[in-house]
Amino acid sequence: TVRGRLFTAGGAPVAERSIVAVSASPEGGVAATTDADGFFAIGGLPTGVFRLVASDPQRGTAGSAFGRIAAHNDDVTLDVTMSDVYLPTTLLDANGSKYPIDTV
Repeated sequence: TVRGRLFTAGGAPVAERSIVAVSASPEGGVAATTDADGFFAIGGLPTGVFRLVASDPQRGTAGSAFGRIAAHNDDVTLDVTMSDVYLPTTLLDANGSKYPIDTV
């Protein structure tokens, strides 16, 4: 089981946010939702390297962290801190023409 907390860049816990653990497993990612204090627990991951990913597009923040499960039934503690991310205001179509994101 992977346990941890999700924080803002300022150190405040992030409540009610989805966090996904992604591994090389063909089953894909496993998601959980943080509680009121930013805590989460994700079970069912295979051994090996995984990545935790969380984002908040409305605030323009995201965070991720890498971890490793060494043996079956290992408990891993890993916190994730969100930070500002660059969100473009313009996209290019297949022909290279620009258009604003709000038209997407």
